[in-house]
Amino acid sequence: MPTVTTPTPLLNQISDQPPGRSICGQIWGSSCLELIGPPSWGHGQHPSPSMRLDATKHTSCPPAILEFLSCDHDGDVRRWVAEHPSCPPAVLDQLSRDASSDVRLTVCSNPRTPSATLEQLSRGKPLMRVVVAGNPACPAPVVRKLTADLNHSVRVTALENPACPSDVLEQFSAHIHVGTRMSVARNTACPAPLLEQLSVDSETQVRSEVARNPACPPELLRRLLLDSEEKVRQAAAGNPELPTELLAMWQLIR
Repeated sequence: MPTVTTPTPLLNQISDQPPGRSICGQIWGSSCLELIGPPSWGHGQHPSPSMRLDATKHTSCPPAILEFLSCDHDGDVRRWVAEHPSCPPAVLDQLSRDASSDVRLTVCSNPRTPSATLEQLSRGKPLMRVVVAGNPACPAPVVRKLTADLNHSVRVTALENPACPSDVLEQFSAHIHVGTRMSVARNTACPAPLLEQLSVDSETQVRSEVARNPACPPELLRRLLLDSEEKVRQAAAGNPELPTELLAMWQLIR
């Protein structure tokens, strides 16, 4: 998310303004002479939508201002409020019923969205269900339900969510469709025994996903570095958790 940082020196120049009010330009280093609220409000009260957007993109925008801007008439402002990492859960719940589908979709992706709200949103249209399925804060029961969704994209996204129950991952690890097994192999919370099983899958793409998974045990990575397929070997060599000794081995054998 783009962020805006208030220049501290400029915040020290507001002492001669009316109590509780500041000139916009003195806070943001611009030529704007609009009187706005306290410095911490950023552009929260600014008449220009683009200035109010700046407030929602501010990393330290106070929750009270986010709540204030959640009722803004501009949909883009409300969408950025819904994306803010400090947005209060109650505000996200309110925005989950927003008239704008873009705002509601953004609520689906915010990890601060309440569990009950995510459960409600998981009943929405396919794209909304996909985003809920990928939310790392999505409750396990909701993720379980979404793995049985009629929409393929929803199912595979749910399978890749670390919150997906291990018994569900086990069930789908032997699925007939390669793409489904690939999603199980991508899950960073996939149990080691399942990764072991998938590491000998007949499909190169599945073994490659196991090799890329940062949760892949070192002993499996060692074996995958010696896989018969170059794509699998390259995937294992690029694993972010590859131990130093295995990296040295790879440099010798490649």
